[in-house]
This record gives sequence, structure tokens and C-alpha cells, in this order.
Amino acid sequence: MINFIYSVIISSLIVIQPSIDSCNDYYQNHPVRSDIMLQVVLKSYGYYEGKIDGQFGNESRKALLLFQGNNNLSPDGVVGYNTCTLFLNKSDIIKNEKTSSSNITNNNVESADDNFSQEIFDAQTQLKTLGLYTSTVDGINGPGTKRAIKEFQRKSGLSQDGVLGPLTKAALSKGEASYVTVENPTSNTEPASTTVSSSSALDLR
Repeated sequence: MINFIYSVIISSLIVIQPSIDSCNDYYQNHPVRSDIMLQVVLKSYGYYEGKIDGQFGNESRKALLLFQGNNNLSPDGVVGYNTCTLFLNKSDIIKNEKTSSSNITNNNVESADDNFSQEIFDAQTQLKTLGLYTSTVDGINGPGTKRAIKEFQRKSGLSQDGVLGPLTKAALSKGEASYVTVENPTSNTEPASTTVSSSSALDLR
């Protein structure tokens, strides 16, 4: 039904504006730059669950941020040229899974910071590179992000509070170089002790 509405609105706009396939032109009824059309598109790909009313509020902006994060775009909440181009090249869009959106809006809302943070976005990117963060890079400090930060802090010998403080950020910028190796010292002491015991036995003989 949503796709049908979307196609009807698009076809009507083609008559009014012949250059809707271009992101260079900006006008009020552009198919992905008008608020109501943006809501329709975001809803059709599973990012927006609210009413299509043309009022681009917090819920609509969160949907846009999530869309940008899932599709490897800079999550700034603005329909710039790259976001607009992806909207028009519909075959390249990554759809949102219901599980990820429900985790943010329902089950974990008490422990998640719903506001977008560039620092969290950068940290998520680094944690994903390290294989510690496996969820969506969306700049939202949810439970998955905090778990990944705690795991990184554990590997780096830092206090495991799940908070992206100055020490954690500094360590995170170094990547795996910040990891503390605990196993090597124990393995090195064992051969040393056996060497001493064997030589002392020879001396006694």
C-alpha cells in the first residue's frame, strides 16, 4: 500500500516537475526533499513507523539518522546531495530490519540515549573495525554500544564502566595497539623457573 501511494505521488510530481530525478535542483515538492515525501520513502524501507503527516519532527529525524547510518552515509539528519542520490537510486538502499528499530524504541529505551552523537558514531565505527561492535552504526549510545565499549575497556586494561571518557577515547584512537597482553608474562615465568630448578639440581649432584 505504501509503495502504491509512493508511486502515485511520484507520478503526479513528474507532471508538475520534469526533473525529479536530479538532486541538483531544490524545490518545495521535490520527491525526497519535501517532508511528507521523505516520510513516505522512509516508511517504505522500514525506517519510519509514525504517521505520514508532513510534520518532520523528532521521530522523523531519528528515522532519517538511522537510514543514513545503515546506508554508510554521514548521519547528520539532513537530506544532502548524497542522501538524495541514494533515495533516488532505490536499488542500492539497505532496508531496515524491525529488530534493530524495536531495540532502540522499545526494549532498551531506558538504557539508551536516543540523541545522535558524533563521538558515539566515531566510536561505533572504530569498535566495528575491531570486531567488538556488530550492530548498526547510528550514533546512538544504546546497550550494544555500551557492551562494545566495556569489552574494549577490558582488553585495554581500563575501568569497565561502558562510558566513552577521555581515556577510553584516547585508547580507542590507537586501536589494537591499546590492548594489554596479560598472558605473556605468565608463560615467560614458567620456563625460567624450570631452568633454575634443573640447574640447581645439577649443582647438588
